[in-house]
Amino acid sequence: MQRPRRRAADQRVGVTQLALLILAMVIAIPATPIGSDMAEWPARLLLIAVIALIGWPAITAFTIAADLYLQQFRLDVEDNLLARKHVTQVRVLLRAAEVLVAIVTIGAALMTFEPVQQYGVSLFVSAGVAGIVADLAARPVLSNLFAGVQHAMTQPIRIDDAVIVENEWGTIEEITSTYVVVRLWD
Repeated sequence: MQRPRRRAADQRVGVTQLALLILAMVIAIPATPIGSDMAEWPARLLLIAVIALIGWPAITAFTIAADLYLQQFRLDVEDNLLARKHVTQVRVLLRAAEVLVAIVTIGAALMTFEPVQQYGVSLFVSAGVAGIVADLAARPVLSNLFAGVQHAMTQPIRIDDAVIVENEWGTIEEITSTYVVVRLWD
């Protein structure tokens, strides 16, 4: 299980280096002899970078927490039903959490632009109509997401289960909110 820890450690180093770079730029931009009109875009880009810098460690924290939780389960033993159950549930919930953090981060970054803010305010003002439109637009995505989470919780299939699909024998390799990957015998 060394691989997930190394990946998470590499991400922490990358986030730290990016944070230091952004901090240096936040300090340097006001000290530069450029006009306020020219400094507006770099300041906006730095704000978006700070927002992304908040979302990235949130996703990394979820990944680290999932890896730490899954370390107590072993898939390489003969009776690994409980381990497969937890691995399946944690993977699906981790993907759902990552998507949710990404949507919130992208939304926060977009709200830094004035036209998007005005559009967002008008959506909140006309919440009835916007809610209906958003419901119709997001229904397939949300239904797939909820179906994936429900699938992970009820566990009709688990990772490493042996299955027969269209008269071909294989094992479940990955379960996402929208599809299942089956590794065939060959």
